Amino acid sequence: MWSSGAGTAIEVLRCHKPLVVVVNDELMDNHQTELADALNREGYLLSCCPEQEDMVQTLHKLPSTRFRPFPGPDWTAFPLFLDHVLFSTPPPSTRLPHSE
Repeated sequence: MWSSGAGTAIEVLRCHKPLVVVVNDELMDNHQTELADALNREGYLLSCCPEQEDMVQTLHKLPSTRFRPFPGPDWTAFPLFLDHVLFSTPPPSTRLPHSE
């Protein structure tokens, strides 16, 4: 279980380890909640708030949860984007790997 810093979450997911993220719900512009909720919806991790009841419920789900493997980096995406912006090549695909 980790606080939901984006870098830490991505590192753990790339190691294909089960992850429960506890979001800091006191942040003003809460990007942690947005990222954790999105990764939770996609099946990569579980997320919860720091309230004890929410954490306990989430931890009870852990043994029966089947996580999706987190995809590795796409080393071609950024160069294709630059080609598109700088040289007016066709835009790179925006399709995510899991949306087949």
